[in-house]
Amino acid sequence: MALRRFEFTSESSNKFWQIDTETGEASWGRIGTSGQSKTYDGHEIAGKIAEKLGKGYVEVGRRHPGLEMADRDLAEARRKSRAEKVAPNFMSELRKIK
Repeated sequence: MALRRFEFTSESSNKFWQIDTETGEASWGRIGTSGQSKTYDGHEIAGKIAEKLGKGYVEVGRRHPGLEMADRDLAEARRKSRAEKVAPNFMSELRKIK
């Protein structure tokens, strides 16, 4: 079994998504629950992993902790960047308050 686990944590979310890359069996949900599950075809696995990384999920359990922290920082920077693109006036006004 080649299990890969990804987590997404923010102020309002604490989610996981994991997949067995050999069988294609994936599960997801809130951290601390068993969540839901689905089986993906082999050709879908890489795309689903890329999709989760693009949404800010961070792979856990396979990498050096320092790299996980860097991934989390990168994901947070991406979320901030998206927020600035969506609401530039709001973000500039928020900076003036700080």
